[in-house]
Amino acid sequence: MKRAALCCVAAALGLVPASAWPQITFSNLLEGRVGKDPQDPRPAVPDDRATFFDQFHLDWARDALLLGFRFEHYVASEDASLGYSEFVQRYAAWQDRGLEVRVGNFQALFGRGLVLRAFELPGVVREEQFRQFGYSRDLDGGQVRYRRGSLDLMALTGQPRRADEPPGTERRGLASGAQAAGQLVKGLRLGGEYLRLDPQDGGPTTHIPGGFAQVAFEPWLSRLGLRALTLGAYGEYAHAIDLDPSASVSPDVDPDEGRALYVGTDVSLPLFLPGLRAAASWEYKDYDNFALPGTVNEPPTLVREHTMALLNRSTHVLEPAQEEGYQFEARLDWRQRADLTLNWSRAENSDSRRFEEFFAELAGHRGLFTLSLFADLAEDGSAIPPVRERETYGTYAVVPLHGDHSLEIELARMRGSRDSSPADIPFEDRYASLTWAWAERISLGVVTTSTDDPGDPGAGEPDPSTGRYPRQDFTSVGARLRLARHHDLLGFWGKRRGGIACTAGTCYVVPAFDGASLQLLTRF
Repeated sequence: MKRAALCCVAAALGLVPASAWPQITFSNLLEGRVGKDPQDPRPAVPDDRATFFDQFHLDWARDALLLGFRFEHYVASEDASLGYSEFVQRYAAWQDRGLEVRVGNFQALFGRGLVLRAFELPGVVREEQFRQFGYSRDLDGGQVRYRRGSLDLMALTGQPRRADEPPGTERRGLASGAQAAGQLVKGLRLGGEYLRLDPQDGGPTTHIPGGFAQVAFEPWLSRLGLRALTLGAYGEYAHAIDLDPSASVSPDVDPDEGRALYVGTDVSLPLFLPGLRAAASWEYKDYDNFALPGTVNEPPTLVREHTMALLNRSTHVLEPAQEEGYQFEARLDWRQRADLTLNWSRAENSDSRRFEEFFAELAGHRGLFTLSLFADLAEDGSAIPPVRERETYGTYAVVPLHGDHSLEIELARMRGSRDSSPADIPFEDRYASLTWAWAERISLGVVTTSTDDPGDPGAGEPDPSTGRYPRQDFTSVGARLRLARHHDLLGFWGKRRGGIACTAGTCYVVPAFDGASLQLLTRF
């Protein structure tokens, strides 16, 4: 099927006359590395392990027709069997007057992702099974979508891909479904969704119907003279039928069923002081047995995604098999010169494992200068081992210098403890980064972090007399250089700490690395 699709692409390219040559866009990510993961379990892996990864993406468009593909290549010095060369995506799309038809690889979203979220994270490179590859959870099949005014109709079928599986891994299962949504009256939008999951291995076929509603209250508020006030609400519910009972986790539903509920509200309004505006949002989730087969869905996490390094790598990871909780966030803004953000989130998993977090950030802005102070108090019973009484404090600043030069600074310290027997084990993480930048031409930065966290992958063995784990230090130097308008060169040298990283609401594991890398990004 892949070869046939590529032949169609080549044939289409050849049939277009020179006078009507289409628009072609492409990008390439090329990375070479020398170094290794210090926690690599394989014996005799050399410290100077060399790897090479390339990702090439091309789109060919003319009038209503779009053809494209993405090709990835990887090779590792210590094991030829790890290498691959694969067309990981190939697709053709046609659209006209609101109708779009797409075959091959595609992305799709039903509602807020309770039932279906097929997506990719551009620029993110996964490292799994000692290989590198682009982050993708797309579908391979066909999709038809029709949009006219507020009406949005979609039908699709395709085989899902797990984000942690290297290219070339055979896709398993088939996802087929449809979604219909439209505005009934001004300010009220309703939708229905249905997904069918066929495992294609003799297992049960799962059916997931659902629906959602979105309300924007501005039309009614305007009639009351409250034009400066914005208020909205969203709700979505889905029910899974005929799940595999052996995978059941939640005691609140039958073993072969699952359910998911998500509700969110948001409000924004001016306050009594000139230039002061407040905004707030509240969200609630209740998921039971909703880690759907093939990982085709990704419900809202209701956990703040932090930009600060220590907090980002300590993010709570959603357990859709059984999790209930809420998130509330409030923000005050004064003329874009000062803002205060407060966030509370809480979740409870199976076996009463609880996650709680309170985050506060106060920031000031003057021209290009920014200074923020932040604090975070949390505990996470679902972490391994569980984290108790975690406290994080830090600061972040962007300081403009002469001309187009600037400095970016981040400092943070985290203290907490891990559950252990006979007594909890305290730990402390420290982080500091300093980056100098000259507009978009060049930047140089140094990052240093250290930890004695027993939950870190490279924690080692504790001191028999104190029970404390040895402190690990990670220091690295990074650089970015704009070679030309379409080319950027990125370099790294040093030690990178492994752990969780979160991007666009999705979390994944990044292995530790000790060595050097060079990456060339090209876009046309």
